[in-house]
Amino acid sequence: PSRLCLTEDNVGYFINSGSITEFNNYTMQIVDSSLVTGSFYGLNYDPISKKIYALDPKDYFSQNGEMIIFDKSGKEEASDI
Repeated sequence: PSRLCLTEDNVGYFINSGSITEFNNYTMQIVDSSLVTGSFYGLNYDPISKKIYALDPKDYFSQNGEMIIFDKSGKEEASDI
């Protein structure tokens, strides 16, 4: 796993094997092993907007990468190239 981030209510997210995984920080148990699927290289959580921000590199060379914003349930809300 990489790019760990935590919410104010001790839910955690990390990038693992082509997905964003959600876990419970109290019990250290996986809640959803593939909350969001995709190839991400960056991940953060904003406690003010309560949104998950993920960075998708696309193919690294011929396209610009993309920032995708998800709500805490994994639903995509916006993206920006």
